[in-house]
Amino acid sequence: MPQIPLGAVPIAEIEFDVFCRHELVPILMALQHLYVNRPQLIDEICSLIGDDITAQPSPKLGCTGLTYWEVLVLCALRLGANLDYDQLSDLATCHQKIRQMMGISHWDQKRYPKSTVHDNLSSLSAATIQNISALIVSEGHRLRPKAIEKVRADSYVLKKEHPLPHRCQSAVGRSSQSHRTVCGHGGAGSVIGLAPACLSVRQGAADETPDR
Repeated sequence: MPQIPLGAVPIAEIEFDVFCRHELVPILMALQHLYVNRPQLIDEICSLIGDDITAQPSPKLGCTGLTYWEVLVLCALRLGANLDYDQLSDLATCHQKIRQMMGISHWDQKRYPKSTVHDNLSSLSAATIQNISALIVSEGHRLRPKAIEKVRADSYVLKKEHPLPHRCQSAVGRSSQSHRTVCGHGGAGSVIGLAPACLSVRQGAADETPDR
């Protein structure tokens, strides 16, 4: 279990605006729930991260280190909010709630350069991220066991079908094939489950919280 340094806001005491619809809020709240209520799960996830981070060909090689908890927070934000490394670096350096979640005190001027974030997060294998995602999804199912029975979808009424020109049909076909390739063969799409997993955990945690 990661230890929060002296002077930092305890993760259990970080406050969020539950009415805010920003995509970062449910991810951070899910991480807070896991840290406070499921420390054994956090230890298991950090162990998976540590196996990849420490698998260096030489102890003299590597990048500036982050704690395994910081790697988990940044990884969840990157996949859950679909951030690039420049955006993630800026948020980690400047966003108050994210820094509190990583255990950074308000007077700590620690920066998160893009290269540091990239080198640490890219050390995680696709298999490790999928395993982490599965653990978080299982926690969401534990909190809301019937959620898997429901499917959310958007629908609309199409007034009339208009056949696409031949060139457009070809472009759509190529686009669909590219999407299947990315999502079906271990690419980035295969690990995006971390986002709905965090959303599920956050909703389940909210349901378990008694009214005050």
